[in-house]
Amino acid sequence: MEVSQSTISRHLDEVHRKLANALVHGLAIRIENTTEIFHCDECDYTWNSPGNNTRVSNCEKCGSNKFHIHTQS
Repeated sequence: MEVSQSTISRHLDEVHRKLANALVHGLAIRIENTTEIFHCDECDYTWNSPGNNTRVSNCEKCGSNKFHIHTQS
């Protein structure tokens, strides 16, 4: 996925700050559903997550385990 630790840390800090603010001030907390998009490095195939919390371990088309996951809101 190639995301630096400092980037993840900044995102987590922001989430913690927003959650704390919402809890302290009695604000609503909305958790949105996301769609995961997978892209195979071997055959260049792209597909959506199957849903139902199913874990994806291989490309649907070629069966390779070399793929990237992109999460979009």
